[in-house]
Amino acid sequence: KYRQILFGLSGFLYRQRQLSPTFPLDTHEPRVDLFLVRHTKHSRAFIQEQIRMGNVMLNSVVLQKTGRKLRPGDRLTWHFEEKAALDLTPIQGSIDILYEDTEILVLNKAQGVVVHPASGHKGETLVHHLLFHLSHAQEFITSPTRPGIVHRLDRGTSGVILIAKNRHSHEVISLQFKNREVKKAYEAIVWGKMNESGVMTSAIGRDRRERKKMSSRTNTGKASVTHWKRKEETIHFTHVDFFPMTGRTHQLRVHSSEANNPIVGDRLYGTASARRRIQLIPELLRDYLLSVTDTFLHAESLTFRHPTTNALMTITAPVPPIFGKFLSLIRAYDR
Repeated sequence: KYRQILFGLSGFLYRQRQLSPTFPLDTHEPRVDLFLVRHTKHSRAFIQEQIRMGNVMLNSVVLQKTGRKLRPGDRLTWHFEEKAALDLTPIQGSIDILYEDTEILVLNKAQGVVVHPASGHKGETLVHHLLFHLSHAQEFITSPTRPGIVHRLDRGTSGVILIAKNRHSHEVISLQFKNREVKKAYEAIVWGKMNESGVMTSAIGRDRRERKKMSSRTNTGKASVTHWKRKEETIHFTHVDFFPMTGRTHQLRVHSSEANNPIVGDRLYGTASARRRIQLIPELLRDYLLSVTDTFLHAESLTFRHPTTNALMTITAPVPPIFGKFLSLIRAYDR
């Protein structure tokens, strides 16, 4: 349950009597994170992580800055997600290998597969399958929770994901991502029509109102850039290539949604728009979409330099069958 705190001097308290417990403003702890450390007994690192996760709200708005100063009358609510011990026991599972050598492993991640354990998912993940596949590689444990993972794909996104098999490779490839030297290409099916090509830019951060969403409606967004090129279009849909220049969380989903072209199947960013638009498409397509559980977003290719040979590599992955089938359907019935 949300715990609610009212900060303020006596002049403010009478208007918020329904909230409890209440605390006077402590001039020695003017920051939100320091106040929560004192009154919840959690560590400062834990509190700051919870704020970054969007689990703290100030005056009904998702808090963006860990060092935000408190003011008389401020109202603070929070819902902490406790970290559970993660079971990283190797589990045998199916992985689609696109390329492998002694340094790296490149996979075609299936839709619906979670990459690594987190507070929202503690069950079987891609990491568990990797631990089984690479049980002989002692250096693979580059992180206690995300071994070998240098970038991630959302649960509903399919396609190319790159894994480092030792610390050296992890450091080299991570630096390439940080310096934006890795070229990423995605393809998607979105609602509505798009121009032949263009670029979407915005500052993306935690949404001010909905803590599970990212958006440009934020107080502390980071610059994000996505180029796109239209592949084909039908009456109600566009098949498009995305080329993200930055790697913000949910970047392509946010940019598409805020351009009024949400990715088909996106239940977080495209639900409201889809409810209206789905009534306008042929019944056969409508029935098919009602059975879809993941987004039509696919990481088509990744271009990077090999961590030891420095050779330029481009790895591509075919779209999943559900993606290809829907493309065939809209080509046939949405013209």
